[in-house]
Amino acid sequence: MICIPRKVKFAVSFIAVFASCVFAGNGSMNYYGQLGLHKTQSAQTLGHGVFGLGAFLEGTGLNDMVENNRICSMEFGEDCLELGSFIGLNGYPFLSLGLSDYFDFSISIPVYGEYLRLVSTKTDNGKFIMDTDNLSIAGQGDLHLFTKIRAPFNEGFPLDFALILGGSLSTGKTDDYGRWVHDPAFLPLDSTLSSSYTNGSAILKIGAAVTFDFNRMKAKIPLLLHLNGSYRMPLGEFGQNYPDVPSFSAAFELIPSQYISLFGEYYQDFPSAFPKLGGEEDYAGTSTFTAGTSFHLGKKVDLQLGFQMRIGDDDKYIDKLTAPGGYTYNAALIPKYMAFGGLTLKIFTVEPEEEEEEEVRSPDTDEDGVCDPWVARESRQREFARYCSGIDLCPYEEGPPENKGCPEEEEDGEAPTIIFNVDQESVSAGQTVTLSWVVTNANEVNIEGLGNVSLKGSKRVKPSETTKYTLTATGDGGTKTETIEVAVESAPGPSIVFNASPESIQKGQLVTLTWMVSEATEVNIEGIGKVSAKGTKKVKPSDAGVTTFTLTATGTGGTKTESVEVEVLGGPLPTILFSASSESIQNGQTLTLNWQTTNATEVSIEGIGKVPVSGTKKVKPTKSTVYTLKATGENGTQTATVEVEVEEAPTIEAKVNLQGVTFGSGNATLTPNAKKVLDGIAEQLLASPNVKIEIQGHTDNVGNPKSNQELSERRAKAVVGYLALKGVKTNRMSAVGYGQDAPIADNKTAEGRELNRRIEMIRIDN
Repeated sequence: MICIPRKVKFAVSFIAVFASCVFAGNGSMNYYGQLGLHKTQSAQTLGHGVFGLGAFLEGTGLNDMVENNRICSMEFGEDCLELGSFIGLNGYPFLSLGLSDYFDFSISIPVYGEYLRLVSTKTDNGKFIMDTDNLSIAGQGDLHLFTKIRAPFNEGFPLDFALILGGSLSTGKTDDYGRWVHDPAFLPLDSTLSSSYTNGSAILKIGAAVTFDFNRMKAKIPLLLHLNGSYRMPLGEFGQNYPDVPSFSAAFELIPSQYISLFGEYYQDFPSAFPKLGGEEDYAGTSTFTAGTSFHLGKKVDLQLGFQMRIGDDDKYIDKLTAPGGYTYNAALIPKYMAFGGLTLKIFTVEPEEEEEEEVRSPDTDEDGVCDPWVARESRQREFARYCSGIDLCPYEEGPPENKGCPEEEEDGEAPTIIFNVDQESVSAGQTVTLSWVVTNANEVNIEGLGNVSLKGSKRVKPSETTKYTLTATGDGGTKTETIEVAVESAPGPSIVFNASPESIQKGQLVTLTWMVSEATEVNIEGIGKVSAKGTKKVKPSDAGVTTFTLTATGTGGTKTESVEVEVLGGPLPTILFSASSESIQNGQTLTLNWQTTNATEVSIEGIGKVPVSGTKKVKPTKSTVYTLKATGENGTQTATVEVEVEEAPTIEAKVNLQGVTFGSGNATLTPNAKKVLDGIAEQLLASPNVKIEIQGHTDNVGNPKSNQELSERRAKAVVGYLALKGVKTNRMSAVGYGQDAPIADNKTAEGRELNRRIEMIRIDN
């Protein structure tokens, strides 16, 4: 007997329970009291009847908010105080409510506090710059209101989209000088106004959120990706002093288990303008990166911990901000580093339905080595092959495999009863019959060829030949079988009536085919394709002589064919005049083929392809060739041939003075006569494809030696370029200019100088 170890069962159970809990959480909540991460909104909603309550706390103890950690006196100019320490804390309590699965609402109001200690110093006359050692402030911020409207997509669709509307109402203090807050109001465009926690007017925020839930996909990845875009605008007359602020954020949330999730966020504001100080626009960093984790302490309580870091622009500050007591300082909009934490509570006024845990089934309940029936039904025999085999007809009673897992006891149940019928015992090929059955005292029924069936039912079948159907019923009282036979009679073969009219035509005339077919499921005429069982078709035979049309009919009784013949009387055959401009040429030279045809609809030359009925064609054979022209017309085909003998081209010498290759005076322009000479050289080179050459240019000694060398090189290159235009490959040629350095005659005489002005072709392949 094969048993599954209890440790294996425990591990399978633990994994299944854990997997069912991985996504038990309902998402994290952000600063605004809605589903999301930090400052990023999720496109998903809290859900119907979910009441949220919580608070977040963030803070920093670093001095990087103020440039050089100094605050300067407006009265004494350059006299400044150094910052001893700086501590800033913000709190964000909130309330939220899910009014439906597609709409929720939240309200929050921040509170803040800053402690700023200054180190007092004296001026040259011994006077203290200020009498106090700190600029501590505290208070409440503006009231934030948000609502989210989610698009009603299918719950199984991995994408959520939501419209976000909200903003803030001016409830904070407007006479404070605090510089740091979680969602800072940007500095007024008027640089004479100081910064504060509020801009003194209402702010409208419009945005959209998109969430990709990879857990809804087939791969079941526990990952959420959120994308946000929003636009904040101050309202009212006082709000005209402040810029509009578009923003963008992207965040991910990885949920490896029901107890913890990891998240990261990128956030950036894009203010439409910064304060103008000193006639120029100032700038400070507005982008941050946030990372953290959420601990899910049950289904209702979440604890979040994380940190925020400003990205870039570490040396950018807003200039000359004012503080109480007549002091100014330069400061960043947000701190370089910040830590935060939060505790949130979800109260379900409408409790969600609990998901049923997947039952962990054993493949062999009675541990007798025979697999329970569900293993075969779900085709998982290979998965559990090490534990069991076969199909256990008694899954809850231990029994030997040879008895199909049932105990070897006297059968005390009733034997199965079978009623098994067919509506027709004899049919023609292609017809269907209906099998019907009623079985009692059985727990498994099988029809050979059809598989397992219910205790009572019917099934339509189409036997292609005489067939026996055997029903086997197995129950506690044993096994019983019944067999019925369906005789299949051969169907009659197709019958065909097929005619052509007229039976004899002149070429180009039409013929009418007529046919009538019975006892066929498919009719086909060769050259036409599939046709109906009855019809007519006009055709035009293209070839003179006898044309045969064959009709094939296929049915359940077999296949049959009939043919008809049509005689096509022919007309005149094509005529051909075919010649070549030369019957003998050297290798590499070209010649012209000339032809004229009559009574032809298609003309082709072997090795060239289709050509017009009349025309010419230049060819360059590399060996003696016979050109065959084929002309095809309505009345037949004719051919004609032309034979061309190709002689080998003369051998190219090792060194050739290209006499006649001349140029314009003092330039590298080939004369018309030079091109004619080079045409012959090109044909020789094309006839000898393995020969490589070097074109050398030479001049006399008249003029500047350097100019003569450059002129000789340009002339050599002009010759190579012209040969390349004629088809000689450039990798076979090179050009060199020797100027006046290699004379072959005396430069003192006119005749000698003329001989020295020359182009030479040198073989370099041997």
